[in-house]
Amino acid sequence: MKSSALARSGSLVALGLLWAFALPCEARALSVRIAPISLVEASPGEIPDSVRPAKDLVKKLDATPLTGSLDFSPADEVAAAPVSFLDAARLCELHDYPYVIYGFLRKQGSIYSSELKLLSREGKSIAASFVAADDVDHYDRLVSDLARKIADYFLEDLALAPGVRPAEPVRNLFELPFCVGYWTPDGPWSEALMGIGCVDIGLRFIPRKPQVGVKSRPAYAGIGLEAEYALGKNRPDCENAYLHRISFRMPIEVFLQLRGGSTLALGLGGLLEFDILRQDRKYGGSYAESTSAGGIMSSFEYRYALSDRVALGLKAEYDTVFYSRPLYAISPKLILEYSFAKGGKAESE
Repeated sequence: MKSSALARSGSLVALGLLWAFALPCEARALSVRIAPISLVEASPGEIPDSVRPAKDLVKKLDATPLTGSLDFSPADEVAAAPVSFLDAARLCELHDYPYVIYGFLRKQGSIYSSELKLLSREGKSIAASFVAADDVDHYDRLVSDLARKIADYFLEDLALAPGVRPAEPVRNLFELPFCVGYWTPDGPWSEALMGIGCVDIGLRFIPRKPQVGVKSRPAYAGIGLEAEYALGKNRPDCENAYLHRISFRMPIEVFLQLRGGSTLALGLGGLLEFDILRQDRKYGGSYAESTSAGGIMSSFEYRYALSDRVALGLKAEYDTVFYSRPLYAISPKLILEYSFAKGGKAESE
């Protein structure tokens, strides 16, 4: 039981270290929060529900050259729109925001007009005001005008350097992941067995759709096929034995693209495992047995793109093989991935 506890502790430490090092090392961008924007209308319902100035402004700002230097995001923690300087200042102090943009959108007849204010927490003052107006048929143009003026303020008045925009996520893409790493059993199997190493290769397909956005970050899905070989051996106080694990997996993965070429991925899927145990018994000679069973796997991955084709990263996997005494396996791995587009040409949204 002592060896089992040590193995489990070692497994959790290894997994924890992998997750810690796998956290994306993005460059720190200055945060600017967009508070809910007040809608001023002559009668309730005059402004349609499709008009969402705060969210629409975030999308426009994310398309400016400032992406990478500034992080524009909605103040999701706020339910009500701030209507005064004191409301906005309280918001900055409560949530520790360096900057908050707040204001109103007014509809008068067939005209939209808006005034937004940029509050600086450090300066405890209104750093700038942005005004725009347009007819109701050109609401999108009004939001674009506001976004341009906000971007110009940071680019010109504050002389903030333009950021480097991440490349658009590619669609209809094939990826070839190659992994090498270590594995260790968890649970009952760890009392007699320890891992030595593992290697796997796979093929992943990322279709053109679906794709969504998570706080202005592109997110998309992929499906893959993987084959893995893992070698294990007996613990020192057990009879000499080697376990050869051969597994085939079909994970479905969800990817979140971050800034600076970083990507996070979560995977879940099924697996089929074939195991061969070779044992030199102390009194019974050599012994060999083969078994097979299905199971499930889950994974967490961080990778960094070195180029349009090549990426390096870290991966943590947890397998459950459904034997009568389930085999649980933890695998921290290094990844090298090569990608190529279907038909030889990348398709992007």
